[in-house]
Amino acid sequence: MVNAIIHLNFTNEWLTSTTLQYSSLDEEWGLNFRLNYIYRTGDDVFFIVNQVRSPEGNFWSVFAKFTHTFEL
Repeated sequence: MVNAIIHLNFTNEWLTSTTLQYSSLDEEWGLNFRLNYIYRTGDDVFFIVNQVRSPEGNFWSVFAKFTHTFEL
């Protein structure tokens, strides 16, 4: 298995992380891209894109995650 990770931060609020994986046993490639927007300390919005390429096919998934803290 081969694994490579790249982090790129445009600003302190906009962060990215990309992971590329290859498994020779399964002949499978995996790509995971995450975009993180920090709009307030402790509060984030994440957008994640996953792709898997294998002999069985090409599979995609897209996720969004929102975190927000409530102060009482």
